[in-house]
Amino acid sequence: PAQAPEEGDGGAGLLEDVQRIVMPGLTHWQHPSFFGFFPSNSELSSVLGDMLCTGLGVLGLSWESSPALSEIEQTVVDWTRQLFGLPEQFRGSIQDSASSSTLIALLCARERATDFALARGGLQAEEAPLIVYASRYAHSSVEKGALLAGFGRQNIHWIDTGQNHAMDQPH
Repeated sequence: PAQAPEEGDGGAGLLEDVQRIVMPGLTHWQHPSFFGFFPSNSELSSVLGDMLCTGLGVLGLSWESSPALSEIEQTVVDWTRQLFGLPEQFRGSIQDSASSSTLIALLCARERATDFALARGGLQAEEAPLIVYASRYAHSSVEKGALLAGFGRQNIHWIDTGQNHAMDQPH
């Protein structure tokens, strides 16, 4: 409808509306021939994991908010560390998307490069602007993350690549 209903209908016709209105306009991420973006829950184990996670309804914001979830995350990160042969001091956290991963990486790089400017005067108190270098083929999350992290669009330098898509030296 063009306007929101005055009263609910108890869900009558909801599935028919989804089938008639929503389904024709969807990109079907679960289709076996769809290889774009990051499809999930196409296997039974993923569906069961998602149901369990949704059913528990916990947020892993910190160890204090959910100790068990945080401990599972630390265990899985350690398994991943071992799988890739990373050193024992490697630590990390699991992110839900490329966008949040890129943003977290840029925030960590920003704070390390400025000796934690956020706790002082922020980026505007720094002597020189920080520059983000990325390939022209970088994921769209790089520009979005750099803007959210406060680097500024003019401080994102897009670097050309060679034939094998490795970045050329910046000028």
